Amino acid sequence: ITVRNSPCWCLFFHGCDRVEVKDYTVRCGMNDGNTDGVDLDCTSNATLENLDIDTGDDAVAIRASGRRLGLAEPPPCQNITIRNAKLRSTSSVFRIGVGEGLVKNVTVENVTCDRGGTAINMNTLYGDREKGGVDMENIVFRNCRFDNCREAYAIRTDGKALKFGIRDVTFESCTFPEKAPRHIG
Repeated sequence: ITVRNSPCWCLFFHGCDRVEVKDYTVRCGMNDGNTDGVDLDCTSNATLENLDIDTGDDAVAIRASGRRLGLAEPPPCQNITIRNAKLRSTSSVFRIGVGEGLVKNVTVENVTCDRGGTAINMNTLYGDREKGGVDMENIVFRNCRFDNCREAYAIRTDGKALKFGIRDVTFESCTFPEKAPRHIG
């Protein structure tokens, strides 16, 4: 599948189970907002592989917002595997954490990026702060190379409204631009 010049998110899986995406290409303008390559929201058991995404917004977003599902307790976004991807994004290459639920058991491996805003953006309070935020656990980035990114990573949490915030994040054999800022807090 190839998506070109989308006016909004290209693929959005919400409340799904057993998602498999292979050989997926996105070509949106580098200045086009709201053109996420793929969003996984409250979705379980998803595998995305052989991705080639070039977009103006987030290349991959992993979310936990059950609002649109009409559920009081959103199901977790869990058991996600993303591998063999070439990603480019003006915003975040990976955005993890939108909504008020749980993201867990995410493995990202064999990724290259030669243009990015923030390579990895993990934010527990992106959205309605009154409703809480996103807890994140067991997230692994393995064999990833992020070049030409304005920011290497931003890991932001405010544990006041969360069960545990962010825990068990691992980077194995990952490289980031040497002078790109890194934020944890």
